[in-house]
Amino acid sequence: MCQEIRRNLMSQLLIQHYLNELQTLRRVSGTSRESVVREAFKALREMIEVAEKDNDKFRKASLKFLKHAQDTINPSVTAADVREMLI
Repeated sequence: MCQEIRRNLMSQLLIQHYLNELQTLRRVSGTSRESVVREAFKALREMIEVAEKDNDKFRKASLKFLKHAQDTINPSVTAADVREMLI
């Protein structure tokens, strides 16, 4: 149970970080045009990649989610597909 709470907290922190970055992009650029949002999604993808590389708990949760997606959606679901689902 404690690990699940930590995973949820980590996810919430990553989402909040993303939202903060998005708000900064909008404020700095003075627009909410798609190109700004596209850059925010790029930043989120990069954060996920770093977390998968550097954070064992995140990586394990990612692999668990990948397995679940493969079991419930389609065995051909890839890690890249899961990353896009998160975004």
